[in-house]
Amino acid sequence: MGEQVKRTVALGLLYSRSGSYARISDACRSGAMAAIARVNAAPARRIAFTAVERDPAGNVDLYAPLCQEILRDTPARHIIGCVTSWSRKELIPTLEKFNGTLWYAVPYEGFEASDHVVYLHACPNQHLLPLLDWAVPLYGDRSYLPGSNYIWGWEMNRLARQTLLAKGGRVLG
Repeated sequence: MGEQVKRTVALGLLYSRSGSYARISDACRSGAMAAIARVNAAPARRIAFTAVERDPAGNVDLYAPLCQEILRDTPARHIIGCVTSWSRKELIPTLEKFNGTLWYAVPYEGFEASDHVVYLHACPNQHLLPLLDWAVPLYGDRSYLPGSNYIWGWEMNRLARQTLLAKGGRVLG
């Protein structure tokens, strides 16, 4: 019996290989590449993936143009990538214009929904709210909310503050 011909599907990978988010991006990229290799190595699968990679180098201004380049100039319709809320939000207009889909594999703040993004990781109702439900009775309702000056930190602390105050707690700083 002859060898089965696999259909090849191009997948865009949009991870920064340098810059401030290179380490987390590299971990995500490694996972995506391992998944592609695993699918491609399975002889019974009738599909194979090929990666179309672009490197925004940690520059948020490059994400949308590189996404556009992938969707416009290659057969890829799906993008796997981005590790920040800012870069994800930058892609949405391009995804809408070129009818692409982003597979976003890191946590996000949960206050956005797009038909062009598959949110694969946890949002606050899956990690922050259960944490507060566990911690407040055990450790008390007086809290400090550390965080960074960034979308994720703002939203997590806004939700934590709202939840703690609703439980009669106090935010000390």
